Amino acid sequence: MNLWEAQPQCKYWTACMLGMFARMAKQDRQRVLDWEALMPRLITQCLMAIEIPVGGSLASSPIGRRPPRECLILFSQECIPRAKSAAKILIYLISPQGGTLPHLSTLADIFENYYHPSNGGQWTVALTTLLRHLIGHLVKRLASEAKPPPNGKPFPWGGPINPEQRAAIIRCLLLLIKRGHYSKNNTLSAAATMAMGTLSYVEPAVVLPMVVERFEEALLTVTATHQLVAALDALSICIRPLLLQPLTVDMPVDAMIAQALMATLPGIDANDPNKTLATLKLYTAVLSSVAQAGGAQDAREGDGALVAVFPEWLDHLLERLFTLFSNLDQPGHRGGGGDGHSATDPEVSFLMYGSSMYRPFMELLFARLPPPLYRHALQRIARFLQTTTLPGAVSEVGVLAAAIVWANPDQAMELLLVPLVKQVLSETQAAQRPATVQASSSGDSGTKIPLLSDGQEAVFKWWIGLLTAGLHYAGSSVVPHKALFMQALDSSFSLAEKMSSLVVGECASQLLSSCMVTLVCYYPKDQYKGVDVTEPGVEGGAVLPERWIAGSTEAAAKAVGGVEWHIPSSAEKAVAEELLEAYLEEPVRRLAALCRAQGAPAPGSAHPASDKPEAAEDAGAGYSAEQKKQTVRVLLLQLEGALGARSSLADFQRADEDDCPWMLIGEAGVRVGKPLARERVAEVVHSMVQLELCADPETLLLMMRVLDDLLSCGKREFSDWQQSLQAWRTDAHILTQPKVAGIFDRLPDDASMGSSDVELEDVQEEAVQEEGEDWDVKGCQKARPRWLVLERAFLTSLWRASQAVYFKGMPHRTPPPPESAFSALLGDVRELCMHRYKPVRQYAQTVMERCFKRFPGAVKPCLPPLLRALSAPTEDGAEEAALGACAALSGRSLSRYAI
Repeated sequence: MNLWEAQPQCKYWTACMLGMFARMAKQDRQRVLDWEALMPRLITQCLMAIEIPVGGSLASSPIGRRPPRECLILFSQECIPRAKSAAKILIYLISPQGGTLPHLSTLADIFENYYHPSNGGQWTVALTTLLRHLIGHLVKRLASEAKPPPNGKPFPWGGPINPEQRAAIIRCLLLLIKRGHYSKNNTLSAAATMAMGTLSYVEPAVVLPMVVERFEEALLTVTATHQLVAALDALSICIRPLLLQPLTVDMPVDAMIAQALMATLPGIDANDPNKTLATLKLYTAVLSSVAQAGGAQDAREGDGALVAVFPEWLDHLLERLFTLFSNLDQPGHRGGGGDGHSATDPEVSFLMYGSSMYRPFMELLFARLPPPLYRHALQRIARFLQTTTLPGAVSEVGVLAAAIVWANPDQAMELLLVPLVKQVLSETQAAQRPATVQASSSGDSGTKIPLLSDGQEAVFKWWIGLLTAGLHYAGSSVVPHKALFMQALDSSFSLAEKMSSLVVGECASQLLSSCMVTLVCYYPKDQYKGVDVTEPGVEGGAVLPERWIAGSTEAAAKAVGGVEWHIPSSAEKAVAEELLEAYLEEPVRRLAALCRAQGAPAPGSAHPASDKPEAAEDAGAGYSAEQKKQTVRVLLLQLEGALGARSSLADFQRADEDDCPWMLIGEAGVRVGKPLARERVAEVVHSMVQLELCADPETLLLMMRVLDDLLSCGKREFSDWQQSLQAWRTDAHILTQPKVAGIFDRLPDDASMGSSDVELEDVQEEAVQEEGEDWDVKGCQKARPRWLVLERAFLTSLWRASQAVYFKGMPHRTPPPPESAFSALLGDVRELCMHRYKPVRQYAQTVMERCFKRFPGAVKPCLPPLLRALSAPTEDGAEEAALGACAALSGRSLSRYAI
């Protein structure tokens, strides 16, 4: 300590010394050191480390010492945040005799003003770190003390924290939490909210009344409406503790939740994204925590307040959602990724951000509805979708359609999807007689190509987009209506070709991809099924907390119960084969005919795919340049949609794929498609590149997308896993019961309420006698809802399926031979990296980098052409080729090989 004080005003030295004292405070379990003698000086150093302006002093000293350069190089990893070390010292030096507890109360009084929303500054980051780690280390210490010491050894740290001390610590922390909860700094506000959720499991009698009170105050306030968002977040994370400890609040919990559901309906507002997202978060927490919130059947006399109010709340909710969708159709509510949220697509609204719980709420809501309420909601939604056109909100409404179809595919198919298909057919038939025509872009004034107006394209984007989203989880219900769906696909692609509409063609391609996914892929059908909870002696109207799943043991698997997976039947596989024949094999034949008509050797001669060569030879006859371009675009879109079968369509064959000594096991769906189907598509695309059949940027980008799907088998599964995992982590951050909850569930009610009549040592001795010597605090795992656990399992299966294809042939990863279709396509991608159009070059570089990462041996043959492009003489296109070669060589795989 004397050495520490001899080097003042050096932040590096302070951080290192604080870290060392923090480790000593935790590891000195038998209290060998005389901490009481050092306590005043140590607390002073902790206070100075936070750097707040106490009294008339400045937040930080104007004079500082720089550490030696050698120390920074050697021990930079030892320099942990000073606030984190201070929090560790304050928690682990608490003893039954007091220790740092009186000092913690004093520091809380000092820090309280600096947590106030109006008193932010450079110290806010340090105070946020301090609060987060005070909670974290307190929970860790309580968890360590929950396990009895082995062989009769004394308790560490001078003894466990008794209930009175625990309540005093939490009251000190609540002084900081109350102030920081409404902070203008989002990080501090989120840390205070999470602290409330954690402490509500430790001292529910102290925390939960405060949470409910602040929520009621925020509802009534008029001048400080921003407080409602923070209050909603706090109530969302404390819903489950309220259900586990219902006696901690004055009113019945079911009545309180029912009132909260009804009172927060106005929070769904397109003009206030933060409040809308917080409201949806609350609804998701309620549906995830309450067992059968909607009731098993219609509301009955004697049911609880939540069950009784649920039908009325559902009607009002649907009205608010319909109004929200109508407002989101306006451009001002879309894109930007503002309010601290992230959006991957600038065309989507805040509902589709990664931090939004809109999607799980929709899926939970319809999966938990009893049959009468589900049919009522389905009829209202079907009527809204069929009488409204909101092309700007198709992504958001599509989530609604997918959720209600997933809950009951057979019923939703008859009432929602089949009418949508018929609507698409009627719209395409009506559009076959367009009034708007325009001269061909090829310059042939004698050829007129009819065009769809922007309004017509928006209508098709709405209808086909809804159908695409709804089909994603339709499964076997598609089979009886396969003719209707194939007719809709044919008419959509035909319309896109005749009317030169790339928008309609892309929508039809996405619809085809959705059909392939729902027919051949695996997914859980009952992911959002509620867990039945039966308690003896509980009245029928009582609200019970749903059983959450903890850990990955056999008991957890038993709690999950049987999972019903969608396993494609033979009928579904037959429909998928028909779709591949119509939209993969037939486009290959037509594109091969176009290539032959342009003078190329017939692609795929080694793998004949056509039973009608004469028809194929005449397929490209009589086309003008503009008509040929539209035909090529539509055929490429059909190929892209058919490749939506993902890894269910076999990858390129390789000689070493059976020589792998080890391999990952995983499949995303059943195997479909004819043998060597991917090779036939690759050969015809290779011929298109060699003949430059695609010359305009839009068609070239379409071809690049097909190339990407061909070369990167498993890419779509990996992309879905990558995008969904971030959303899952956001959901789990809110809907995870901490380990400490399992510890205090073992305590009697008096002990968990902070009573001093029950000592923790007695409780631990009883736990050992009841459960044996194997009882361990590690058995108290984090708990999550069943649907969240199953979603993570499904995402893991997607990841395994993508990696099983990616790592085939490991560890050698020998690339296919030069004469293979894969190598020919890779050579085409290399040439496209030096194309004159910049978007094409950038896309090709991404695809090539992905191929090199999978097959490092393919790097060497690609280097000479790229290097030659740098030394080529000045000629047409040489500058663009050199720029593309430079960008490709600066990629990670090529640059590392060259170095």
